[in-house]
Amino acid sequence: MRTVTITALLALAIGVAPINARPAHALTESELLALLAGAAAVAIIGKEINDRRDEASRAPTVRHSDVHQQKKRYGKHGYNKRRSLPARCLRTIERAGRRDRQVLAARCLKRNDVKLARLPESCKLSVRTDRGFRSAYGARCVKRNGWRIDNGRYWSR
Repeated sequence: MRTVTITALLALAIGVAPINARPAHALTESELLALLAGAAAVAIIGKEINDRRDEASRAPTVRHSDVHQQKKRYGKHGYNKRRSLPARCLRTIERAGRRDRQVLAARCLKRNDVKLARLPESCKLSVRTDRGFRSAYGARCVKRNGWRIDNGRYWSR
């Protein structure tokens, strides 16, 4: 920003200089005072701009103590991973004449190290697939019982 401003002022001065070309002469006292007052005004404005820029660049000190406490309580990702389920296990079941239902496939949850015994028994369902009946857990029911479904970034195979 400073370079652009200086360049613009220099170009303006060079462009205007030949228009008012006349032989050099000594400045009168009033002209000298006007020149010094203008220079002082430019210096004061420049200093004020510089001071404000310095204040803006200094970031305020922010404490993140509650974030660190949360990480201590819940581990690396800042939430209780024990109450989280991988989104990759979420399936949509199409039901004839009714709304689709989202479920979490039990076999997928087991492959992703979720302890199925900790999931609410009331959410367990039996779903008919092209490979027979499979166990699953209703997604809305599981969420209502305090579990969350993650987007899968923290689940590794």
